[in-house]
Amino acid sequence: MAQFWATYPSIAEVWYHHSNWLIYVSVPDEQALLDLANAAGRRDLRTVVVREPDYGNEVTAIAIEPGPHNAAARLCSQLPTALRPVQVMPDPPDFELPWAASG
Repeated sequence: MAQFWATYPSIAEVWYHHSNWLIYVSVPDEQALLDLANAAGRRDLRTVVVREPDYGNEVTAIAIEPGPHNAAARLCSQLPTALRPVQVMPDPPDFELPWAASG
């Protein structure tokens, strides 16, 4: 989260004041994490890839902006919640954050 805040401070600031929700999901391996980051990028979602220098610069996390129409939640909705038994999440409700409104 700190790296996302440093990279996209205005988006992080709005998120903090209007949502302040974090969702942690689990993927099977580093390639799946990179695939998720690439899928977010194809949807024009701002994404930060976190690499861990103590583990050979391996990708250990990503942070994705919420995006318009809950785009990040929809992208991740079929992934299991991290540190919990596997479960399928329903589609999130539609709502707009002020900075994500089109027009």
